[in-house]
Amino acid sequence: MPVSGQKRRVYPPRGFGRRVKPNPVALMLAAAMMLEHVKQLDLARRLRTAIDQILNLDRVRTGDLGGSASTTAFTRALVSRIANS
Repeated sequence: MPVSGQKRRVYPPRGFGRRVKPNPVALMLAAAMMLEHVKQLDLARRLRTAIDQILNLDRVRTGDLGGSASTTAFTRALVSRIANS
């Protein structure tokens, strides 16, 4: 994983001879847990609510959840939901 520079990347774990699909929801839920840990409860709630709405109302799902959205499309939907909350 790159350590320096402006852009950060998250690499999915390597599979044992098979391709592993990235799971952005797990990363974002971990971020919500981190926000709760540092007592940013409103931000954590907004993030969790946005994730719930994307999955259950908008039906935007990445390949790991049986959908066809890219991680970029999922993230854009998430940012849009948070911005409009």
